[in-house]
Amino acid sequence: MNEEEIQQASAQLEAYRGQMEQMKQQNELLKNLNDEYMRARDTLLDLSKRSPDDEILVPIGGNYFIFAKVDKPDKAIGSLGMNLAAEESTEKAVERLDKRIAELSDAGTKMAQSMQNLDAKSTELTNKLQEEYAKGNIQ
Repeated sequence: MNEEEIQQASAQLEAYRGQMEQMKQQNELLKNLNDEYMRARDTLLDLSKRSPDDEILVPIGGNYFIFAKVDKPDKAIGSLGMNLAAEESTEKAVERLDKRIAELSDAGTKMAQSMQNLDAKSTELTNKLQEEYAKGNIQ
């Protein structure tokens, strides 16, 4: 490798590291969203087993909860996007959440594959640069 190729390889390696960091952040966001959907799904399934007027604890944030009574355990209100929401059966809401969870799982699998490919490229480039360093071509 000549000096220009070494500089290009070093820049490419740095770009790979940046991409890997972005992918790790995106993967963390996917995981957090998946966890949120799973909690919502579990909550809906639990609520669907309740009777009207059953008392439950509802989280309001900051590790605080309020007591509330279940009015319609067979209904949920879900976001349709663009600041729109609609009432639907708990069963339908769980189905939509299952679909979203499956989509996130697919995205996570693709992300993991992309990360593996990027890691392999990075390792290959690192090995080449180390070889050049060992030859004394890199100071």
